[in-house]
Amino acid sequence: MVKLFPVLALVPALAFGVDSFAPDDPVERRQAAFRGFGALLERLGETRRLIVAMDEAVWGDEDSAALLDDLAAHATPNLCLVVAHREGQAEGAPLIEAAREAGLRWGGLGTLHLPPLSDADAEALLAALLGEHLPADRSGLLEQAEGSPFLMVELAHQLRSGGGVATVEQAIASRTTELDADARRLLEAAAIADSPVTPGFLGELAAGQEGVWEACYRLRDRRL
Repeated sequence: MVKLFPVLALVPALAFGVDSFAPDDPVERRQAAFRGFGALLERLGETRRLIVAMDEAVWGDEDSAALLDDLAAHATPNLCLVVAHREGQAEGAPLIEAAREAGLRWGGLGTLHLPPLSDADAEALLAALLGEHLPADRSGLLEQAEGSPFLMVELAHQLRSGGGVATVEQAIASRTTELDADARRLLEAAAIADSPVTPGFLGELAAGQEGVWEACYRLRDRRL
């Protein structure tokens, strides 16, 4: 299971003897990992309610959808699955479609529409993010953010770093200029993609760039 989900190697009980019983055939190994992951969720759910949240699910790939399909078919975890995506992006997204099917099989499916933050909530969020850096006139910030918590966080980051009156453009420019050349080229390649792409494909777009995975990790660490 750790071969398919490397992050699980951080769990000592799972990392010990990780490859001892892994099938040689890649298809069998993947199936065994899927079933093992489902069994793990079921065991964890015996003592507590699990919440698994997937943000920006439109970028979920076919492999992630296959995992969810297998979980829905063979496991019944005590699980609340939260799948977030922007309005109008769900059609044809494999992970979102798989999540809908899983919800139907597990006996519960609901949709929660989250509108932009109200002015009062936006003011409160800016105050929490900026503290003593909160400007007296916040109308420009509120207009720039358009009720988006994500944009408020980015604008607050720009202000806290001494960037003066922030705009969305300034916030983006500030974040990208901090990147090394490899990560910036990869981010530029991802920005023009209109659908989910693999790191390898991004590497081809970025002029055959090497070290794509390392650049992806650096972008992830900066929440880009």
